[in-house]
Order: sequence, then structure tokens, then C-alpha cells
Amino acid sequence: MPDTTEARKLWAMVDPWVYRERLTMPKMIINGTNDPYWAQDALNFYWDDLKGEKYVSYSPNAGHDLRAMETPNVPNTREAKRTELVPTRAVNCLAAFARHVIADKPMPTQTWKYEDPDKHSTKLTVCPDKEIKAVRYWTAESVTRDFRQSKWASKDITPKDVCLIEVATAGPMYKVVLADFDYEIDGLPYTLTTQVKILEPKK
Repeated sequence: MPDTTEARKLWAMVDPWVYRERLTMPKMIINGTNDPYWAQDALNFYWDDLKGEKYVSYSPNAGHDLRAMETPNVPNTREAKRTELVPTRAVNCLAAFARHVIADKPMPTQTWKYEDPDKHSTKLTVCPDKEIKAVRYWTAESVTRDFRQSKWASKDITPKDVCLIEVATAGPMYKVVLADFDYEIDGLPYTLTTQVKILEPKK
């Protein structure tokens, strides 16, 4: 936008970022890992500055419509082949979030931390505070920082009452990682995740 007084006034009215100090209600952010319109780690630019309770759920191998894809964003095709009619994971997460808020039931809170000995590797430590049904560790690779066509793969982790720790190291390509956790409310399963972390390739 032009750097003018009028433009700055308009920006202050329409950009939600300007109101973030007042937006202290609980927030649920649901993203597709292969959304073609956003950088893979876009959430990381504003997550720390959001006020109040906040939760995130990434849907692996899902695009902008949050439906899982068999082969994410294949070039030269009109639409990537979807593996589901509705975005079940995203819908369940949103429904569970609404139930927690409406019934005034606390959401599970989990803390996570990425520790980076160098730009090629990271240690992810996650400490959930409620009983979890399942835990998975997700990774994807790409020759660039563009992961829109990358296929995410998961590894199951046995849930424990202690913090979960996983170490990731990049090879000749860029690598992105996250962990997710399955919970349940009133018989409805849902999944929360950590932020993503992108690792630089080894030269």
C-alpha cells in the first residue's frame, strides 16, 4: 500500500494485527501443511505475539481447503486428488474447541520447545498436561523451503506421562517437522499440534 496518511489510517482499521492486544479470547488456528497460499512457517511470525489462550492444529498433506491429498499439489493438474470428502480432522478440532469453550471445560495445554544445536538439526520437547490418546511425529522434505508439493510422513510415538523428546536432523534437503497429539472430549476425537520447524540442508 502507498505510504500515505490515508493508507495508514485504512490499514489501522482493517488489519486484525492492530487489535491483537484486545483479542484475548481463546483462539484456535487450523492450517493445512500444504496450503499453496502460505509459507510453511507463516504461523511462527505471529504466534508468540497472540494474547490469551491459543491452540494450533496442522493437517498434514492438506491444502487450503484442509482436506487430505493423496499427492499434494501435483503440478499440471487442475486439482490434487483428495483422499476425503470433508476435512474431518479440521472439523473435529473446531467442534471440540467449541465444546470446550461453550461448556467452560479447560483445553489441554501443552508446551513445546525446539532446541537447535545448529541450523541442520533440532530437538523437540513437548510436555502435554492431560491424558493423550496417541502421539505422532511428522516430517517432510524439499529441495527448497517450498513444501507445497512435499509428502508428509508420520511416526507413532508411545504416549507417556513424561515429556516427549524427538531429535531431527536434515540431510541434503530442507526438512520440516512437527508433532501432534490426539485428545477426546465427550467422545469426539481431535488433534492439536506444535508449531513447525524448518531445518537447513547439509551442504
